[in-house]
Amino acid sequence: MSGYRLEVPVTGSRDERAGKGETPGTVTDLTVDAAGLRNTLHILEGVAAEGKDWVVHEYRRGGDRIRRLRRAVGEPG
Repeated sequence: MSGYRLEVPVTGSRDERAGKGETPGTVTDLTVDAAGLRNTLHILEGVAAEGKDWVVHEYRRGGDRIRRLRRAVGEPG
């Protein structure tokens, strides 16, 4: 995003209380993750940076990661 910070207001539980070892916003962060918003932002940033070819590049990068994993566990491929 060219260094711009994007802030998205997220409504969370008004009764959120930080538990032991938690920081304020933990429940909200988990909700954002569960809703898939972080992944959506990742996709939008990728498309903005690389254009529509990002999907092809991401697919290839995924295949590369799977091949490295297979080699690491001793599987052919």
